[in-house]
Amino acid sequence: MSSSSGSASYDGQLRSQWSNPGDVLSLLLLVGGDVVQKALAQTAGRRFIPVAFSFGWVSYAFLGLLSAVGDKRIMPDPDCAVLVINTENGYSRSNRSWIIGRLMRDIDHWMDKRLRNQLQDIMSQAQTDEDDRATIAGAQGWPQKVLKKGLCISIYQGEANGERVCKRERVISANSLLMPLLQLGIAAVPCGLHKQWDILLVTALGLVLATLTSLLPQWQKEKWACRRLYGNRVGKNIAITRGNGAQHLIIILGAEGVYDLEDLAANEAVPEKVTVAWFSVAVLLWAALLITVSGIKSNTWYLLGVGALGMVQNALLAGLARNPESYGLYLTYRNGIADGKVMGALMKAEVLLQRLGKPNTIEPLREIFFPGKLRVTETAWWNLPIEQKDELLKRGFSEEKRQGQQRLLDDLGK
Repeated sequence: MSSSSGSASYDGQLRSQWSNPGDVLSLLLLVGGDVVQKALAQTAGRRFIPVAFSFGWVSYAFLGLLSAVGDKRIMPDPDCAVLVINTENGYSRSNRSWIIGRLMRDIDHWMDKRLRNQLQDIMSQAQTDEDDRATIAGAQGWPQKVLKKGLCISIYQGEANGERVCKRERVISANSLLMPLLQLGIAAVPCGLHKQWDILLVTALGLVLATLTSLLPQWQKEKWACRRLYGNRVGKNIAITRGNGAQHLIIILGAEGVYDLEDLAANEAVPEKVTVAWFSVAVLLWAALLITVSGIKSNTWYLLGVGALGMVQNALLAGLARNPESYGLYLTYRNGIADGKVMGALMKAEVLLQRLGKPNTIEPLREIFFPGKLRVTETAWWNLPIEQKDELLKRGFSEEKRQGQQRLLDDLGK
C-alpha cells in the first residue's frame, strides 16, 4: 500500500514539475553569460540593435561588473587568434580586437567569389592527388580529407566611409527588432487568459535592463578604440593572418580616414565611470528579477518560452558570420592569389602588389610563413628586380623544385 502511495506521489511531483517548471527557470537565468556578452559585442555599433531578454543575463551582470572594475574592459576577448603585421617594417602584434578576430574567423563567408573559386579548385585538385596516392599505396583508412592547401592571399583597399549594407544585415536587424515584440506577446498570453501579469512584468523589466546595458557608450568606444589614418600614416598597409600554417592572409591597403588596424589590434580599455555605476545597479536589479522569477509558480512555460527564444536569438547574434561592413570596415576587393604552394603564393602576391604601386609589401611577411632558412634559389629570386621576378614566375619558377629553379635562374642570367 505504501509502495503504491509513494509511486503516486512521485508521479504527482513529476507531473507538477513538467506542468510548471519554476525552479529550472531560476537556474537557467544563471547560465550562458558568455553568449550574452558576445551578442552585445556583435550588435554594439552605430545602429541600435536590441539584444533579447534571455537566459544568462543574471550571470552576465556579475561578469560585467567584474570586468568593469577589474581590467576596465567589457568587450569579450577575440575568439580567433590572429597576428596583425605592419607590412612596412614587418612588426607584428597579437590581436586583442574583437573586430579583427571576427574578420579573420569569417573570411570564408565574405571573401570574394572569384578568389573562393580559385581556392576551391586548388582544394579539389589536392583531394584528387590525395585519393590517387591512397590508391597507389593501398593504405588502410585512406584517403584523408584535405582541409588546407597552400595559401590564399586576399588584397583589399580600405575605404573611410561607406553605406553598403548586405541583405543578411537587414534580416538580422529586422529579427532583432521583432524579437522583443514577440517575447512581450508571449508573456501577455497568461495576462489575457488568466489575469496573471507577473510573467509580462518580468519580461518587460528584463527587456528594459537588457536594452539599457546594450546602450552603454563604452561598447562603441571600446569596439573601435583606435585612430584613423591621416597625414604621413595614410600609406600604412596591414596584413592579418593566423600565422604559419594558416590558409588565409588578408592584406588591407591603407587610405585616408581608414581605421588604423595596427592600433585597433592593441585594443586598450576605454573605461567609463557610467559603466561601473550601471553594472553595480544592474547586478542588484537582475538579482531582484531572479528572486521574482523564483516566486512564479503557475504558467511558467510561457516564461520559459520567452527565455528560450531570447537565448536562440542571442546565440545566433553571437555566432553568425558577418561581413566587414557590419563592423564599420569598408573594403573593396583589389585582387587575390590562391596557390597550392605557400612560397608560390607569396611570390605572386609580391609581383602583383608591386604592379599596384605597393612594392615590398609581401617581403616583410616572409618570415611569418618561413621562419627558417630559404633555399638558395628562393633567396636569389627575392633579390631580383621586379621585371625578372615576373619573368621567372611566368616560366613556372614557383612550381619547380630546386634543380628546376636553378636552371631557370641560369637561363635568366645568359
